Amino acid sequence: MKAWTQNLHMHSTFDDGKDSCRKMLLACRKAGLRSAGVCLHSPLPFPNDWSGRGTQTFSLEMGVLRRELAPFHVYTGIEVDSRSRGLDLKAFDYVIGAVHYLGGGEVPLSVDESPEISRRLVNECFGGSADRAAQAYYEEVVRHCSRPEVDIVAHLDLISKFEETDPLYDPDSPKIHSAAMEAVRALVREDKIFEINTGAMSRGYRTSPYPRIDLLEEIARLGGRVTISSDAHSADAVTFGFDQALEVARQAGLRELWQLSGQPGKQVVFDPVPV
Repeated sequence: MKAWTQNLHMHSTFDDGKDSCRKMLLACRKAGLRSAGVCLHSPLPFPNDWSGRGTQTFSLEMGVLRRELAPFHVYTGIEVDSRSRGLDLKAFDYVIGAVHYLGGGEVPLSVDESPEISRRLVNECFGGSADRAAQAYYEEVVRHCSRPEVDIVAHLDLISKFEETDPLYDPDSPKIHSAAMEAVRALVREDKIFEINTGAMSRGYRTSPYPRIDLLEEIARLGGRVTISSDAHSADAVTFGFDQALEVARQAGLRELWQLSGQPGKQVVFDPVPV
């Protein structure tokens, strides 16, 4: 039996995904998962081409699919960006916390949209210092993901997305390494679940999942919790790299995955699954 039987981080045509919620969930069921969740990217207060649209319609559609696909469990999630404001989260079974933007002004700059924008961010907002940008990023991750409503920490070291193709942040820089490790420690203290995220792998940016293995080793050492997610934006990637992610988890010393259980739309909890 697979150790991974659930994927809680996927996107659909309600935001920047390519396929419908139904198609994403059917692909999960076909891949052998027992349950899955589709997320909505939280709306943002500035122009962008990827945040969610039609929050109420999304929730209604997920409710229909929950009934249609039973006994396959369908969970409704939201990926809340640190720059989103005034959200009503009652309609969602779980919340994923994420930081995609840094900098001030009416329209901040993305940390992961492209190498060019990442360099603009470092140069325009942090005086050309990648170390300072990384420190600010991890500080915002801790601030945002420590909120009580956040269940799962998304792609912890997202700033490393382009490190294999267009390196900007040096993960071995003492300042960056220290900031990342402190973020791990702070969020373990808050009992947050960290996702091992294969999204950048399926899109050809990375050959290994987020977060890097030394951060996973620290999570394991501290007794922290992890789950495996694909961050899929198309049905052909719903379990992309899951076997590799599981092997990385084992190499890091992790012995459990945490998965959502319980009746969708009602009382749900996270339970451990041995790996």
